Amino acid sequence: MKTKIVQIVLLLLAGCVIGASFMGLSVVVMHKTSSDKYCISCHTNHSLVPDNPQFSHLYNSKGITVKCADCHIAPGIGNYLKAKAGGFKDVFTYMFNGDFNTKEWIDKHRSELAEKALSDIAKTSSASCIECHSKIKSDLPKDMEPLAREIHQYNNAKSVEDQKQCIYCHRGVAHHYNKEWATKHTESIKNN
Repeated sequence: MKTKIVQIVLLLLAGCVIGASFMGLSVVVMHKTSSDKYCISCHTNHSLVPDNPQFSHLYNSKGITVKCADCHIAPGIGNYLKAKAGGFKDVFTYMFNGDFNTKEWIDKHRSELAEKALSDIAKTSSASCIECHSKIKSDLPKDMEPLAREIHQYNNAKSVEDQKQCIYCHRGVAHHYNKEWATKHTESIKNN
């Protein structure tokens, strides 16, 4: 009887050690696969490679550098895990599609990618944007242009369901975008 209890305790301890090791390794892998270095290892023709100072989210006067995960992974563990699961598709495509991520492939799929990004941001009510730009909802910056201030006040006064998502007006702050796609969405904003 005593031997059986010892075996059960040892088995439980071994399970705890294996479980803790697996969880620790998972956290390390999740963290490493959220780095810009990892993202750019597959997205080599990406518009935000480190030598492209075109975008304010990468190079700006405030010295803030936005990382890929800051925008592409909305706050919260559920959004984090969902983004990681979605990332497997990119890894799979990179490994098995020789055309993936060439300039031609990106140009061909740019509208589709923009639609997906818009959809992802809309599903979280621009949570990734608001995470950094929190004052945009409560205390607009004093140095904001008057027209921008008026537009943000107007949008913030609407119910959450009726508010325009950040990306509708601020497209192109981090990636090149398709002019046809942008025009279509600009027209939809004007009509609402």
